[in-house]
Amino acid sequence: MTEDRKQFILKAETGHFKVVPGTSSLAANTAIIARESLSSPGEMSVISPALALRARERPSLPPGTLGLQRRDDARDDPNAIVLSRHFKLVFISVLAITVLAGLAEIVMASIWGTSPTQLQLEVFSAMGFAWKAGFGAIIGLFGGKLT
Repeated sequence: MTEDRKQFILKAETGHFKVVPGTSSLAANTAIIARESLSSPGEMSVISPALALRARERPSLPPGTLGLQRRDDARDDPNAIVLSRHFKLVFISVLAITVLAGLAEIVMASIWGTSPTQLQLEVFSAMGFAWKAGFGAIIGLFGGKLT
């Protein structure tokens, strides 16, 4: 608590996390978020764009020598993108619903003939809405993590 009686809450996640070097490109970081969410959904990941820059700037050590340099800590990077297990679960769920709804719409379009019933049209319309809303949600999840 500060002198003017304002209270600050620090939300910190502890535990083990996987550190992944990022890039300065928005599209590349989006692909890294998707890959990390699908490849390791059970563990927390930190994407650090500065880690890739530091790796390029640091000269490599000769084989057999011990590096006494300070270990890079991804939590020090203000531009780090933190992917929690909850975010990954939401991303995978939204992706699965989006893909299933899109496939269902394609299958229904190929199975039903040229004159579907009104109920079939409503189901087809609902599947179309589901995959479009899911795609929008995926874009929103990426946008929320990258900004």
